[in-house]
Amino acid sequence: MKDIDGWFKSQEATATNNFQLGAEKFSEMLKATERVDVPLSELAEIGRRDLDRNLAALKEACATFAPGVSINECVAKAEAHKPTGGPVEMARKQLGDLKSFILEKKVVTIPGTEEAKVAEAPAYRRWNFAYINIPGPYEKGLPSIYYIAPPILRGPKKRKTLMCREWAVCFSRPRTRCGRDIFLQFLHANRSSSKLGQLFVGYAFAEGWAHYTEEMMWEAGLGNGEAEMHVGQLLEALLRNVRFVSAIEMHTGR
Repeated sequence: MKDIDGWFKSQEATATNNFQLGAEKFSEMLKATERVDVPLSELAEIGRRDLDRNLAALKEACATFAPGVSINECVAKAEAHKPTGGPVEMARKQLGDLKSFILEKKVVTIPGTEEAKVAEAPAYRRWNFAYINIPGPYEKGLPSIYYIAPPILRGPKKRKTLMCREWAVCFSRPRTRCGRDIFLQFLHANRSSSKLGQLFVGYAFAEGWAHYTEEMMWEAGLGNGEAEMHVGQLLEALLRNVRFVSAIEMHTGR
């Protein structure tokens, strides 16, 4: 680690603020890591169309959840809804509800008897609002733990407000669905007949799949059509829409 730190310091003299990979390298990265060879302009347009689709859906959901107010006020209302008993307790209850829903609706099979535990994140990992640690295929008898960070309340008033807003969004109902989705996916992956299938996971296949299933679970009836849950799901989806388009446009200089 000291050698790496020294190397980074040696680069400071010639460093610039230019982070762009450029279109050629960005395309190479997508092909090498995700086997995606679609032109970047087409990928960006796909992202914009999905952004527009989710914005339209958010407007429709807000018309039910918070009629007569602006989209910003609707989102603020959703963010202000804190879970009873705190996020850890809420997540524990949600995981049980989600398992019951999956079994009742026969969304997907659940292999094995493993369960995911929920715990407050250790202090050194609280930069990540929520994450799940899942034992790999060589591990036996270890639990999966879904870690949740409490809201950070320190610093100037503006900073406190920002952290509380981020906490409220990240611990809306869809975030726990994402943790459960990844847990269930890896239960299947760890039982793959292929050792490669057990050990190697593409980013789109992990995070991408979990985020896809958030919308799929809503469409399957989770929440019984409750507008607030739909708003939470859409806010997560819109964040990823913006990241998707921004990554392409920023790295290609547009």
